[in-house]
Amino acid sequence: MIPRDLARPILAPCSTNTPIIPPLVDRIMHEQIDVGFMVFVRDGEEGVGSVREISHDRSELLVYIENAGDFTLPHSAVRSVHSGKVMLDIERLDLRLRNALRHARDSEDPAYVAPASEEDD
Repeated sequence: MIPRDLARPILAPCSTNTPIIPPLVDRIMHEQIDVGFMVFVRDGEEGVGSVREISHDRSELLVYIENAGDFTLPHSAVRSVHSGKVMLDIERLDLRLRNALRHARDSEDPAYVAPASEEDD
């Protein structure tokens, strides 16, 4: 269900009162992400880290990736958010972070391999 205040368009400050509707997905994800949420590459898999900080303008997240440390991500790198989980969009991550994700489980499961992206091929 969409929160009531997000379902109404925002009226532009002009004489025509033209509705400006920001992307609903962005507004909902901004509302849902919180410090401590687990970070995942795919739903149903084990988490690879957690959200440590959210920038004041909510455009970036500082996430801790296991076995690699902290990374700053643009909000556009988040594919979805639900149930305290942040799902990353692997295609929008830089190469350094994708490489870190490949090794997030090294100390626990040497067979874990992060999904490849089109740029990795």
